[in-house]
Amino acid sequence: MPDLPELLDNLTDDTRHAEALRVLATDPGIVGLPVSVATGYVNLGGLHQLAVTVADGRGIRLLLGAVPDPALGAGLPLPRFELAMTALATERDLARFPPSRAARQLAALERWLDDPSIQVRRYVGRFLHGKAYLFGDEDQGKAALVTSANLTGGGLFANLELGLVHYQPGVVRTALQWFDTLWAEATEFEEDLRGLLFPDPGLVDPQTVYLRALLELYGDELEHLRDPVTIASVALAPFQRDGFERARAIVAEHGGVIYADGVGTGKTEIGLAFIEEYALQRGYHALVVAPAQLIENWRARIDQARLPAQVISFQQFASDEQLAPNASNPHRYLNNARDSYRLIVIDEGHAFRNPDTTWYRALDRLLGGEPKDLVLLTATPINNGLWDLYHLVMTFARHDRAFAAAGIASLRGLFVAAGANERDPENLDPDKLFPLADAVSVRRDRRFIEKHYPGATFPDGTPVKFPTPRMRTARYDVDTAHPGLVREITGLIGALHMARYRPSAYDLAAAREQVSEATLAGLLQSGILKRFESCWWTCFNSVSRMISAHEAFLVAWDRGVVLSREALREAAREELDDAGIATWVAEVLEEDAEQRPVIEFSSEFR
Repeated sequence: MPDLPELLDNLTDDTRHAEALRVLATDPGIVGLPVSVATGYVNLGGLHQLAVTVADGRGIRLLLGAVPDPALGAGLPLPRFELAMTALATERDLARFPPSRAARQLAALERWLDDPSIQVRRYVGRFLHGKAYLFGDEDQGKAALVTSANLTGGGLFANLELGLVHYQPGVVRTALQWFDTLWAEATEFEEDLRGLLFPDPGLVDPQTVYLRALLELYGDELEHLRDPVTIASVALAPFQRDGFERARAIVAEHGGVIYADGVGTGKTEIGLAFIEEYALQRGYHALVVAPAQLIENWRARIDQARLPAQVISFQQFASDEQLAPNASNPHRYLNNARDSYRLIVIDEGHAFRNPDTTWYRALDRLLGGEPKDLVLLTATPINNGLWDLYHLVMTFARHDRAFAAAGIASLRGLFVAAGANERDPENLDPDKLFPLADAVSVRRDRRFIEKHYPGATFPDGTPVKFPTPRMRTARYDVDTAHPGLVREITGLIGALHMARYRPSAYDLAAAREQVSEATLAGLLQSGILKRFESCWWTCFNSVSRMISAHEAFLVAWDRGVVLSREALREAAREELDDAGIATWVAEVLEEDAEQRPVIEFSSEFR
């Protein structure tokens, strides 16, 4: 914008009417001179903008009129004025509920109207369709903005308007004479306006209180939903579309979101929708990080949708040369410079609940530097305790006071107050976390979706309906069906050495086995028996995970190293098949800082 504005249309920041008023009001040659405003229509946004722009005690004359219908049959001036004021009252009613930002605007307007230099009149003799913002008086006429823009938020900021600013003294003087003529014919309206903006609220019914509270909590998101993004590469069910738009609003506000809808609700589609918006529509690089067993599925879905995005595993992510430069054998896995990515989508995001893992540290390094948006997809954001959620939030919150503007002075303090350090579940108070969880996550279970989206279908026509579990008791005699099976299995479990859980018993440098490890091995052995007693399927799953970890242990042993406990626990979580174990171990060996050579252990350890 030049030193002083000339043509205004609201198409750019430099040509917005609000910016022009600010520049004119603060220009050294205009500061202190009176301001005269004629407008056909006014709303809270426009009044508040005028109040904050011209708040130095100079004289202000505000002349309000009525706006005719755009149709051929315009109403009489007085009824049209009353309709305009009714609209302003309606806007006030929606905005007054504290601690709304609009309520703060109302408070600022009240203080502004208390200034005796502020005068308000209304003109209803004829239609006042002209709009003018005049700076100066007949002796010192400095600027005249004649425009199509009313004194409204839309007129000053968003609507496509056309206005010209004149600085010729003769033109400004003529405009002021026009204003003075109308002003002399107008009637006082300051007290009426004050009564309109600040009436006695009287009794408010519970439903209105509830709706106003919802408006305060989610008003910004409603504004965001007015400009939805078009997604073409993936079809979204109605509940997915709503969840995606809310997630977009959260990402825009906080730089990240925890998308935690229930299992089977299509979180992959949400990730693909984000990739389309960022990669195709905005032209940004996108990165997907997922467990090794889900890599091919993500690549297939991305190819099917014809989207440009890179997909890597947790292990590759944690050993990339840009994200883990101190790894024992870093590799180049990221195709681009780390600061060129603008969207990070992490599937099974709950894996990043522990800040002591190598992939958490890699994510922390990636999110540093240039701003990036993070989408964590997980059905189980809390696995072991409330601190899981804290660490997930901190991946994109980045510091303890990130939510201070929302009234959360300290994230860590909030979790402590909620009982994150408590061992007794009775002392937990997770309700304290609701404001934070609501601010950063999308979480709807199957029951919620079925209730609030009745009759909805997935894009392929399948009804949005989930099976209802029906519990029944089945009794059987295992010994009759399979004689000796229970004795055989319990005997095999009892014969297990549980060596992998007792490394100190085979450590050549250790004087004796650690009591804690022996206790742990015994508890695990007992746990297997209890699981077999309660349900053979859960026992089978537990043993399968233990076997996955043990096979990883054996592959690493044959390569000359003993993996750390954390690496073996991750192997159990990955549930790798035979083909994937060797590849997984090769990746882990490059970044497992706590691994040890096999020569430090007895051969019986294997």
